[in-house]
Amino acid sequence: MHRAFPPRARRVPTDRQTRIAGRHGRHLCPSGHAARIPAPSREGRVGLVVALALLGGVVFFAWQKSSSVGTDSPKTLTIEELYRQDNRLRPVLAECQFDGVFNADTTDIPAILASKLDAGAQLEPQRRARTDLAAMGDEAAEALRRVFDSAMGDKWRNGVVKNVLGVCALSESDFGIPIAMDGLRHSAPDVRGEALLVLSQHPRKEYYDAIEAVLPGFKLEVHLERAMRGLHACDPERFTRGVEGWIEIAGRRNGFIASVLVDTALPLAARSRDPKIAERFLELEAETDGLMHRHRSYLLAPSAALGNETSIQRLKDQLASDEPQVRFHTFQALEAAGRVDDGYVLVETGVTPSERATALGTLLDTSYDAKRTAEQVADVIALARRSLQDEAPEVREVALRGLVKRGDGEGLAHLMQLLQGDLEERALATRAMRDMLGDQPEAADQARSVLIAQWDNEVTGSQRPEVMISLLTALGAVPGEATGLFLADTAELLGENSVKGTSGFHWAVGQVFNAGPEARTVLRERIKTETQPLRRIDLIQFLWQDFSDESLSILLNILEDETKSGFERLYAADRLLRMGQPERVLPVMKRIHRTSGDQVLRSGLNCLLWAWFGPAVT
Repeated sequence: MHRAFPPRARRVPTDRQTRIAGRHGRHLCPSGHAARIPAPSREGRVGLVVALALLGGVVFFAWQKSSSVGTDSPKTLTIEELYRQDNRLRPVLAECQFDGVFNADTTDIPAILASKLDAGAQLEPQRRARTDLAAMGDEAAEALRRVFDSAMGDKWRNGVVKNVLGVCALSESDFGIPIAMDGLRHSAPDVRGEALLVLSQHPRKEYYDAIEAVLPGFKLEVHLERAMRGLHACDPERFTRGVEGWIEIAGRRNGFIASVLVDTALPLAARSRDPKIAERFLELEAETDGLMHRHRSYLLAPSAALGNETSIQRLKDQLASDEPQVRFHTFQALEAAGRVDDGYVLVETGVTPSERATALGTLLDTSYDAKRTAEQVADVIALARRSLQDEAPEVREVALRGLVKRGDGEGLAHLMQLLQGDLEERALATRAMRDMLGDQPEAADQARSVLIAQWDNEVTGSQRPEVMISLLTALGAVPGEATGLFLADTAELLGENSVKGTSGFHWAVGQVFNAGPEARTVLRERIKTETQPLRRIDLIQFLWQDFSDESLSILLNILEDETKSGFERLYAADRLLRMGQPERVLPVMKRIHRTSGDQVLRSGLNCLLWAWFGPAVT
């Protein structure tokens, strides 16, 4: 997907490159003081160049002393040739499948987007249309209803019906309920299954009968489970009262109940706190033949939730079963009973790493803390601290992530220690802290300082490429504008060196994006001054993915900027379409398509307009 840069003659450094090289790579630490990365001497700068060359395995051309190029060097490509061979631009430069100049009426945007749900629409415009229509809510209802009605009676257009129902399920508005109720009457089970998703997303008691009526018509497990979850969402009390009936009609295999309905119903019903239900479930557990161990666990849960000591002890005993599935379902039953802390034993005795990690992750969920005493919270933290020594990396990662999220001092100290460790330790720490430090600026500052110090030591010391990549990757998990500034300056220095199959600049810009919203502000500022054409494409490639109004405005400005290359403006337009807000993007695209004298831009915009806002190709 990424280009390979050909060797080329030395170019005059940009103002920013001169500034960065002139200060020998100095970057601001959290304290506000500058941290000197390479040594200030000529030898130190050469050392950094060598390190960067090692990192990419190629020569760092921007700092070469000689500007001569041998006669047998490959031909230097023009800017247009570089644009045309870039894989990111090739789709928008490819031959267009649409004929004629786009001049369609685009006043009714909901209707245009709804038409993209029909057969023949390209995949990306259709995906974006689904999201935009769902966000429009009631405004999209009429257009979706027209498409739904036109396809409902055509067996060859079941996919269109499912697309409409998918939009209704995505929307926070309940405008799609009438459409879903009609969808339940469709002859195809997969269409009825999509209708169930809509009703489950917007549950009401009055929908219970309609879902129950279609339940016998489903054969696939996925549809049966979906119907059961829909029933429970609509009326949990009525659903739980019906469990006994599903047990009575359940089929048997080798003497044991084998029923998707029962398997799905019991974990949902286990959350009941009705004393009568709890008592009846105990009776069912005692008198019903053919129950699996997992069924018994869930039948015990309501009484355990109400404090029945016998039920509680039986569930605890089942955690010691030799059968992994029994232990799993027992832990789930304890969670349903609101007694998740009783499952702590699985963290220390679970046979598999996955079992221990799952149990620990559940225990560390901070949503349970509201019902815990201070002593109980302390016990959970102590358990997580002990789990930092578990033999399995996935358990240690869950433990560290939970402690970091809580701002636990011991957990944060362990994090900083791992960041200074070997590659595996730093990778584990990186995964554990990602998205966990956003509301802990002091911890983020400390992590950033630790990593920059490690980078400084590595650049002026061993210069191991794999370690340098590891450090920059870890920085991409540390939020903050300071992180963005450091990584963006590093991107400038890495330049066109190859890192993990792409240019060093492109790869490091990706780490800036990974560092979160505050770091991304740096990218928005850098694109205002970046002059190298393909680096601007790199910046656009990441900027659009945060879907922010700020980034959308920047890309709109690029599209409207006549001083920019038509190739760049066309790529910006393509990315803008994926950001949504067609009411802002479409008028600008149409105006530039109509008035621009750039043939590449006009031709590309013409094709994009047809694909995203024209009628579907049939």
